[in-house]
Amino acid sequence: MAYITTHTMPPKTIKDEMKLFDRSSFCIVTTVECETDLHAVRQSLKA
Repeated sequence: MAYITTHTMPPKTIKDEMKLFDRSSFCIVTTVECETDLHAVRQSLKA
């Protein structure tokens, strides 16, 4: 993932992907992961 987010893809790779994938059907989503104390969350919901 670091390669994708920190460098420009080589033109050959981009050309190949454009042949393989229909970009109009793609949906791009960004996710953020974090660590949560699930026990504490459950306790707060009960209160």
